[in-house]
Amino acid sequence: MKVIMYHYVRPIDNTLEGNLRHLTVEQFNRQLDYFQKKFGFLTPEEFKYNFENKIKSNKVILTFDDGLIDHYQYVFPILKERDLKGLFFIPTSIFKDNSILNVHKVHYLLSKFDSKIIHESSLEYLEFFEINIETNQENEIYKYSIHEPYEYKVKRLFNYELSYSNSRAVLNELFIKHRISKDISTEIYLNQKQLNEMSKSGQIIGSHTINHQILSSLSQKDQASEIEKSFNALSDYYSPEFKTISYPFGYKFTYNQITLSILEKQNVNYGFIFDNKESHEFKRHEISREDCNKFIL
Repeated sequence: MKVIMYHYVRPIDNTLEGNLRHLTVEQFNRQLDYFQKKFGFLTPEEFKYNFENKIKSNKVILTFDDGLIDHYQYVFPILKERDLKGLFFIPTSIFKDNSILNVHKVHYLLSKFDSKIIHESSLEYLEFFEINIETNQENEIYKYSIHEPYEYKVKRLFNYELSYSNSRAVLNELFIKHRISKDISTEIYLNQKQLNEMSKSGQIIGSHTINHQILSSLSQKDQASEIEKSFNALSDYYSPEFKTISYPFGYKFTYNQITLSILEKQNVNYGFIFDNKESHEFKRHEISREDCNKFIL
């Protein structure tokens, strides 16, 4: 089974947001043509039946992280036209007014400004606030992607080497310095009305926690809260018979046995990771996913 992971999917764009790393709509359509011809697609019902009965398949299922407006504006119409269903994993804090996840603040800054300038400004704020960098030695980080040197340093710093709260504090200062309004949140994320439309059409809605934090960095209590409250916020959109989650960032070090235990207690059916591998095993809370960029056509 091939489980494909997507984030930004949008048309070719020469505006500011066009500098975001993204798959174009044309590339997405070509991938779907290729997957259909080469493998075929699994319906959610087939996925569930195969998993529960340990039936191996070469077919494809599509997953989309982060609750991006791209998924409603561009992906959803294409899936409807092709009669396909995907799994959409939503970090529920995006429904708060002007809330922007740390990870997307980083993307936005890097899309607008030179990465070296952002890195230098970040270090200045860290020195001013007397924040220490905690070096992260995990070799999975960005193992499956290519970045420019300072882009890599900025992403690694904010996503993996600072605490969530310190990352947020410095990113807020950078937004103020560069006069970026938080009103752009409506340009980044889909809203609940749009999510409801997708859910009613048969798309599968799952959790991406509340705040997109690295779960393994949290206490058991905080992990349980991130997971349980996110499902509570999504209660109108998902089926208890298909209760799913994808772990923020998705690498194996970003969750732990505490996470898996919480998923068992909360009756979560399936959990998705990111190891850029085809899914061959039937570990229902550690289902492998592949980056869509492996299939650029």
